[in-house]
Amino acid sequence: MKTTNSRRLLPALLGLMLAILLPAGQSPAQPGGFGAPDGAVTVSAIPERDVVSPGSGIFVAVVLDFAETYHAWPNDPKLPPEFEDLVAIPTTLEVGEIRAEGAGKNGGEGVLVGETIWPEAKIYSTAALGIEAELGVFKDRTVILVPLYFTDRAAEGVVEIPFSVRYQTCDDDVCYPPTTIKKTVTIRIVGEEEALAAEAKDPELFQGADYSVFAKMAAGEGLARTAGAADQTPELAPPPIRFLGMEFEARTGIMLTLLLAVLGFIGGFVLNLTPCVLPVIPIKIMTISSHAATPGKSLVLGLAMAVGIVAFWVALSLPVVLLAQFADPSRLFGIWWITAGIGLVILLMGAGLLGLFQITLPQSVYMVNPKADNLWGSFLFGVMTAVLGLPCFGFVVGGLLPAAAVATPDVVITIFASLGVGMAFPYVVLSAKPGWVNKVPKGGPAGELVKQVMGLLLMAAAAYFIGAGLISLVAEHPYMGRRLHWWAVAIFVVAASLWLIVRTFRITKNPIPRAVVTAVGVLMGGAAYLYVAADTASAREQYEDRERLLAEAGGNLDGLTLISGVWLDYSPALLEKARDEGRIIVMDFTAEWCLNCKALKAAVLNREPVRSALRENGIISITVDLTSDSAVGWDLMEEMGQTGIPLLVVEGPGLERPWMSNGYTPEQVLAALGRAKGE
Repeated sequence: MKTTNSRRLLPALLGLMLAILLPAGQSPAQPGGFGAPDGAVTVSAIPERDVVSPGSGIFVAVVLDFAETYHAWPNDPKLPPEFEDLVAIPTTLEVGEIRAEGAGKNGGEGVLVGETIWPEAKIYSTAALGIEAELGVFKDRTVILVPLYFTDRAAEGVVEIPFSVRYQTCDDDVCYPPTTIKKTVTIRIVGEEEALAAEAKDPELFQGADYSVFAKMAAGEGLARTAGAADQTPELAPPPIRFLGMEFEARTGIMLTLLLAVLGFIGGFVLNLTPCVLPVIPIKIMTISSHAATPGKSLVLGLAMAVGIVAFWVALSLPVVLLAQFADPSRLFGIWWITAGIGLVILLMGAGLLGLFQITLPQSVYMVNPKADNLWGSFLFGVMTAVLGLPCFGFVVGGLLPAAAVATPDVVITIFASLGVGMAFPYVVLSAKPGWVNKVPKGGPAGELVKQVMGLLLMAAAAYFIGAGLISLVAEHPYMGRRLHWWAVAIFVVAASLWLIVRTFRITKNPIPRAVVTAVGVLMGGAAYLYVAADTASAREQYEDRERLLAEAGGNLDGLTLISGVWLDYSPALLEKARDEGRIIVMDFTAEWCLNCKALKAAVLNREPVRSALRENGIISITVDLTSDSAVGWDLMEEMGQTGIPLLVVEGPGLERPWMSNGYTPEQVLAALGRAKGE
């Protein structure tokens, strides 16, 4: 299915609403990089046989093997009422131009492609999302069958048949951008006797095949397309777009475009209430009136000024339009550091609106003051009026960029132009009726309140982008899940160090304080960064070792797999199994809020020689996480008669009772391991 231009209106609409209300746009792109993590889905194309004779047919199985927790929409998604507003991207399968050895793209003459046989969708419960509903999805092993019939015109030789499968992968937390995978199957057309002697591959894949389809294909029925011919598959009409109880035709989108224009007008009008704009409205109108001898000329100059304001907003839309022509912004927003970076920029803008720092334009901009005594001067007067308001409404532009960048050029220009019309509207009205200027609210505490509320809402939008970026980061690098707060600590410490150095250089010119403070700042920020970087590297190494060893053990993820060399998550069943098998057990009782626990593990357990000793075969290392008050590890600690952490426990055949310590050295741990072995 091809995406129509008007189908992309809804993300722009949502972005516009968020830009007005939050104010920042939400990109419809999902986090998770350019696609799902490696290994989430494995695609293969397997022919029933590698050889076939003219006048017969075979099936090709396109197999999607989904890893645990992953799934994709089926070819024909059926959505329950709870998800009626969801746009489900169906799984599609296309067969490309068939090529014969030594021939061009149409060398596959006589090879017919039948209608794709899709498997039934499997049930996926959305309980993890807080909604009790069931969806039909493709998951586990999904086998799609494509019948190929070779007519008498099919010449002997080798043909290559390309397949292209497109799907969107999701798990319980994240949906990733759609992925297109291409596979090519090679078939050799031979004589009938040789073809009959060939053995079929993996018969289980083709259990659902209906071989009566080949007789229909020979009669010209049930064909998807003929090799070498143009694709005859009809384009399905996209479902209508539902929004706020209203339904819009996705192909035309005229009503939705009008709705965008109305919302843009309202948003532009609201921007006049910001402190940078509201107080200067009367001044601007009085300036125009002073140059107009008649009410009619005042209106004409006011219209010219309004055109200048609209032109400014349309000019802002042009970089967005150009960006969409050279790149796919929706994919860029799938990169975690870009998404999180946008959130950080929006966060800074919100802090500026709250008054934490002043956003100002260069002084050269404020010195430009065109005269509004003619049409051209009034036009420039309007442009500068919009430019000088940027410190207060620039956040709207920033919020619109992510959403508008995925819309078509006409929609982008509609959004920005309608904002300009809404902002210019009061100037047109007041230039026609200058006496109404006295009724315009004056700036003051109310304007500042509007600005502050916008700043707080802007921070809410920043939280979305930062959160989406971090979710994508953890999806790509699972070991980062328990390291994010430490990176936040390091970022603030580094920021404090830089601020200390910068302010010191501004306060004093004495080289001695500058040198001392710079050294302190570098030491403080560098120590924070090096600690977090080393901790993350260790976590990554442990995660990769764990995944490798689990793969070597057959990928058993039932929580009871006993593997030496990695830290396993505690469960009563896991501990019981390790004890029953007589293993040496090392248990680290820890919590994310326990700094001493982190320091001890980094200084002792994660360093040589203890690190290598814990990796010896037969030693099972278990992390007992007590971060939560309801963690099951608290009962185990109580059984052991302990009350606080850090706590390291060693059990083994050589110990009559477990060795325990709340503060340990490498020598003590090695000695305890030796006694546990019976040494």
